[in-house]
Amino acid sequence: MKYLFAFTIFIALAYQATAQSCHLREVDLCVATMIFHYQGSGVPVDESGVESLCESIDETTQCLRNFTNKCMTPVQREVLQLIAEGSEATVKDFCTPGSEVRVKFLKHAKSLKPNSTKSGTLCCGFRKFLECGEKLTEQKCGREAVEMGRTIAELAVTELPNVVCHSFDPNSSSCQALLPPKGSTPKGTQSGSQLARLLATALGN
Repeated sequence: MKYLFAFTIFIALAYQATAQSCHLREVDLCVATMIFHYQGSGVPVDESGVESLCESIDETTQCLRNFTNKCMTPVQREVLQLIAEGSEATVKDFCTPGSEVRVKFLKHAKSLKPNSTKSGTLCCGFRKFLECGEKLTEQKCGREAVEMGRTIAELAVTELPNVVCHSFDPNSSSCQALLPPKGSTPKGTQSGSQLARLLATALGN
């Protein structure tokens, strides 16, 4: 839900690095709860699915609030509440049985359910990209350079991608079924994937 992302982004910007008892890894774990639910269940198509989703949203929100109460100033918490207020009201309505938004959602839920292979393809591709990049780096610069690269990546995007995709082995049969065969020629800007086209453009390929 949108307000969970607002929570997360603002927390990352406002969080006080000087607070010794605080670490953004806690935020990663909070958000991972919601992502794991989505990966396992996807878009809910019935009342029980919506209830389960709402429980995950509530758990994630409470986890983030515990972090903000511990690690943010009162002023920062007030600003965050203003940012999230509208979306929080929408979520409350969505999680109320019989509400108009919930009834309309369930009416169209099956049409909203995305292709279940998308998250798997993204995670398999992400893990394969890391594997290839680290292999090339180690061959050229040694293992220490690989570890430094991991540290820099964690500073840039935290550990969330690894938390979400840790169970996807790029060499497993399930990932191989989703990814192009080994040795395939990259399509670059002609790829059907928007992410692949963006990377190809950025890297000049």
